[in-house]
Amino acid sequence: MRVRTRATLWRMRWLIAAACVGTAIAVVLLQVRPPGPATTPVVVAAHDLSAGVVLGADDLHVRHDPDPPSHQPAAEDLIGLRMSVGLPAGMPLATTMLVGPGLADGAPPGTVVAPVRLADPAVLSLARPGDLVDLYLAPADTGGQREEADLITQGAVILSLPEAAVDDAGPFGTLAPPSSGDVVILAVRAGDAIALTGASGFAPFRAVLRDGTPE
Repeated sequence: MRVRTRATLWRMRWLIAAACVGTAIAVVLLQVRPPGPATTPVVVAAHDLSAGVVLGADDLHVRHDPDPPSHQPAAEDLIGLRMSVGLPAGMPLATTMLVGPGLADGAPPGTVVAPVRLADPAVLSLARPGDLVDLYLAPADTGGQREEADLITQGAVILSLPEAAVDDAGPFGTLAPPSSGDVVILAVRAGDAIALTGASGFAPFRAVLRDGTPE
């Protein structure tokens, strides 16, 4: 029996040798193969999300991606926040898709938030959120009821501008009449709110950009 076994192994020696060589090559390849790309946990929509939904744990799923998007938040930081846009299932969430603080949150202490319609559309192309403006009511805007421009409020902070500034000129180079698109959101001193509201019944305000900090 022992002789027969040795004879069988002798006949299969090349097959056994090939199997050993193959195993050795496989072990070497596993050791020298470069590691896979590093991955990062990414929070994605567990199902289709609609704009306005308040996120809960069931709305979120974490997967590992090699190339995560920027502004990638952690899952625990998203729970309780509101979506500003719709998102299909499986798409990563980003902080830019969430509803941010309201305009009132950006108003300086001691101010109130008020929408104001401006008579000078050209100012909108020069202003940026955070800029300061003084508001005047000019004689021409009151139908002759006032003889000189009245300063209504100083150092009002621009919180929001129209999406498209109105800077179109008429056929003779004159600015087009003011429209609802000329409304800006301002943070004004609380003491000026009454005067601002009353003066707004006459006409749009003339705005003058200024430097400095809110008073």
